[in-house]
Amino acid sequence: MKKKVAKTKVVTGVDAILAEREITNGPFEDFAKVENNLLDAVTSMPNWNGLDPVIKSAIRMNLHKVSRIVVGDPYALDHYRDTQGYMRRAERYIEQKVK
Repeated sequence: MKKKVAKTKVVTGVDAILAEREITNGPFEDFAKVENNLLDAVTSMPNWNGLDPVIKSAIRMNLHKVSRIVVGDPYALDHYRDTQGYMRRAERYIEQKVK
């Protein structure tokens, strides 16, 4: 009698990247829920519509990273480094604008 051998699925390409990212960033559905709730809260504030696009983008990207922190691995240093980078870009933009 032949012995059945379990087949293992080799994950490559985009699926491998997604599996790796879920470890760091958490389940995408949970992330999407948190990120959209944060965006809704921020974009409903009176000052939002008057902000420059650069400032809006820096805020959105930081909310994106905060969402990854609370849903995924809170000890992934890249999340924190990225938030610093986005705010530094906004800071430089504002420094140039007010000169």
